[in-house]
Amino acid sequence: MELTKQIGVLRNRKTLDGRKADRNKVNLEYWNFNENLGDLLAPVVTQWMLHRLGLDLYREAAKPCHLMTIGSVLGLGVFDAVIWGSGVNSFAHVGRVTTQKGYRKLDIRAVRGPVTAQVLRENGYTCPQIYGDPAILLPLIYPGRRPEKKKKYVVIDHYMKRKTTGDDRLSIRTGDYRTFLDKILEAEVVYSSSLHGIILAESYGVPSVFLRQGMEEEMLKYYDWYFATGRYEVRSATSLAEAKETEPMKLPELEELREGLLQSFPYDLWIGQKAGRRKCE
Repeated sequence: MELTKQIGVLRNRKTLDGRKADRNKVNLEYWNFNENLGDLLAPVVTQWMLHRLGLDLYREAAKPCHLMTIGSVLGLGVFDAVIWGSGVNSFAHVGRVTTQKGYRKLDIRAVRGPVTAQVLRENGYTCPQIYGDPAILLPLIYPGRRPEKKKKYVVIDHYMKRKTTGDDRLSIRTGDYRTFLDKILEAEVVYSSSLHGIILAESYGVPSVFLRQGMEEEMLKYYDWYFATGRYEVRSATSLAEAKETEPMKLPELEELREGLLQSFPYDLWIGQKAGRRKCE
């Protein structure tokens, strides 16, 4: 076996969290080092997509591989991967993508937004012009209770901030998406420094204001989301007091993005058939 192939085999042996990759299955790759709902939605959404066709994540696959979905995981790991809705979150991630472009193969079906798409195109990858974070599919999975609004607002901090005390705080450090979403639906508006706090609120029709303080190094992922939804003048706040005086961003129309994600899901990894793909313009 030539050296390049040997190195490729070694690169693909491990998963993102260091486990031995299953050579007969699709290895779902997501950030599971911390309890963060945004990342933990990856298996929820992926399993739901598979169950629509009577498939299962843990069955043997026609095309065993590594699959990246929800989260800012591009640039992480060294394995070749299929990409469906992932994104970059910082210039550090962009640097990793650039460093890896000479050897890492990415089969891209959809990305979170145009910022991620531009990074990939500039590094020579073929990328479909299909945008959207797969978390926007949650209303199809869990419609949620529709209670009367009990709170003027809730605050969702980035999972690394851990400021979760107080009745107005909703912790993103959970895997219980149903309770989390029900709490969002009780509020008139969401103030969030968590990207998935924003995405989930807007997906359920609850306006949000981006709390940007402390998020300066990760601004790419927020622009990625807002630009994907056609909103280029991004309003944000640096404090809760300022957020209360800031008009929330207009709620996005998500049906086209949802349909793009539904149509681009890589079912062929399990059933061995692949639909035609559009390329970036």
